[in-house]
Amino acid sequence: KLFSVRSSANVEDGEFQSFAGQFDTFLNVPGENVKDKIKEIISSLNSDGVKAYCEKSGTDISDIKMNIIVQDMIDSDIAGVLFTANPQGILNESVITVGRGLGEGIVSSKVDTTSYYYNLTDRICYFEGKEDLFDQDKIEELIGISNKMKAIFGEYLDIEFAVKSGVIYILQVRPI
Repeated sequence: KLFSVRSSANVEDGEFQSFAGQFDTFLNVPGENVKDKIKEIISSLNSDGVKAYCEKSGTDISDIKMNIIVQDMIDSDIAGVLFTANPQGILNESVITVGRGLGEGIVSSKVDTTSYYYNLTDRICYFEGKEDLFDQDKIEELIGISNKMKAIFGEYLDIEFAVKSGVIYILQVRPI
């Protein structure tokens, strides 16, 4: 069995700074290596990049609290992120950005992505990108899941997900 061992620090995607990509994350980790990968993620708190970003953003490194997420590894067909409100300030529009493969390819811009813009008022959706990866039913399913998440975690969310064989898996939910 393989695992995803991911950082989830309190300062990632913060209101005034974003430490996204500063801390280590490991995919396809065999069970016997999970403990070592957790230690490596914790050690990434002291990397030169994190120290430099703290100095640049005015963050006291002692304010960083590191959590680690250990999940079953999902070898996704498609992965993505759903914003329950468009981060550009359009509050009645959800944005879904997806790409083929694992989410790391999307984050690192190694795969082509498609973005769907879904108007929450009139349920009209359009996409931008080379490839239409989701049909209307899959988009509606994601919007339905996001509505359930909003009832639990609040209105404006960043939801990471993976799709394998048509099944949607929620990987992480946090405020935008």
